[in-house]
Amino acid sequence: MKLFVIPGHGAGDPGACGHGYEEAERVRALAKRIKHFGGSSVTLADFDRDYYADNGISRLNLPADTQIVELHMDSGPSSARGGHVIIQAGIGGADAYDKALAKAVAKIFPGRAQTLVERDDLANPARAAAKGYGYRLVENGFISNASDVKVFKDKMDELAKAYLAAFGIKATTATATATAAAAAKAAGTAYKVVASPSLNVRSKASTITGKVVGSIKRGKTVYLTNVRKNKAGNTWGKVASGTYKGRYVSVVFHGETLCKKA
Repeated sequence: MKLFVIPGHGAGDPGACGHGYEEAERVRALAKRIKHFGGSSVTLADFDRDYYADNGISRLNLPADTQIVELHMDSGPSSARGGHVIIQAGIGGADAYDKALAKAVAKIFPGRAQTLVERDDLANPARAAAKGYGYRLVENGFISNASDVKVFKDKMDELAKAYLAAFGIKATTATATATAAAAAKAAGTAYKVVASPSLNVRSKASTITGKVVGSIKRGKTVYLTNVRKNKAGNTWGKVASGTYKGRYVSVVFHGETLCKKA
């Protein structure tokens, strides 16, 4: 069984905001931890897309044994808190995965009167149902509630493992995680981002005309391959692993060092 994880919003849409965080950033951080512990059993959706805005679910072509989760955080009055699972109404009710996930999420984010609800007014659940996919949208607490935001931050790994357990996926061992980390490092040379406040990630090599597809914050480590100068004398590298694998960053541009070897 495979798990396909869609982090909500993105592509310029931050989602709900609260307590110094954006929903799109928070659910992408969670998605990475689910992948971290789930390994090859987990596939992450394209972080640069908004699957709601571009109708991405309707264009998916996933194996029959794949289950989908879409990650969100809710927003409301500052006193509102708790997590719940939303499924499409009229398709036969919740399955075992839905029930297990609702129980796990509600345990970490208590406060909802209903932890598993059916709705017929949301686009993505309807799109997934039309394609015959096993799908559920999960509200991981309220970003407008300080307690839920703290729980999300402090218990992110516990939450990620709860997702895997709900789908019967065993979290990787420490040894397997270390091996995966070593493999990622072996794929490229480690560079520390020194650009302030962040370094743009571009779609094309060796040119500032490439579309900006993301950014890496100052102080973060990025693994690069194919590091070389272009005709203008600027140095570029190809991202070897992670969210922006296959995209490009400038190491040195017009004499200014943006990345240096870690």
